[in-house]
Amino acid sequence: QFEVDHRMRCADGTFRWVLSRGRVARDRRGKAVRIAGWQTDLTERAVSLAAEEKTGLLGLASASAGVGMGVMQVEGGFSWVSAGMRSLTEAWGGPSSWWSAVRADTPVPEQWSSERQVRQVKADLVDPLGHRRVFEVRLSTVGARLGGPVLSGRLVVAREVTPSIQAEEAQVALNDQLRVAVARAVRASDAKSNFLANMSHEL
Repeated sequence: QFEVDHRMRCADGTFRWVLSRGRVARDRRGKAVRIAGWQTDLTERAVSLAAEEKTGLLGLASASAGVGMGVMQVEGGFSWVSAGMRSLTEAWGGPSSWWSAVRADTPVPEQWSSERQVRQVKADLVDPLGHRRVFEVRLSTVGARLGGPVLSGRLVVAREVTPSIQAEEAQVALNDQLRVAVARAVRASDAKSNFLANMSHEL
């Protein structure tokens, strides 16, 4: 008896995954006289397992990098989202509502880029709880050749950049305050110099 799964090349040149099972019939002396067996096409299952593995790895990689990822279909709606994306968009009740908020705030192109190009937009949002949230959003297209049946579509990669944006804005505000303080100090110094010059002339 045997059981093995393997790839098999078809007459049209394509490959299929098959499970081959069989049983050997032997005579009284133990010599094989006949083999009965069958093959089951596992291609769809193999493709599905590969897609699950790919999406699992993609989700793990995105979560460890602090980003959220999702694949949208052309007609709208996410066909897949990573755990990181669900976490980032939790305040909006999920990725679809968050995406609606992004589109309302930021001009998102109708025609997305090809697989070789990435477009980036910055979305400055206020979440339903009233907190400011800034996202860097990258948009590209993933074809069926690369993404398979599950991951092909419009790829949305989001990363929250609120802390760095707030730090940059605070730095700009401090620089502005410093410039104002320096200008006041220069004016005060000039006024003092003028006062002392006037006083010395009078003495």
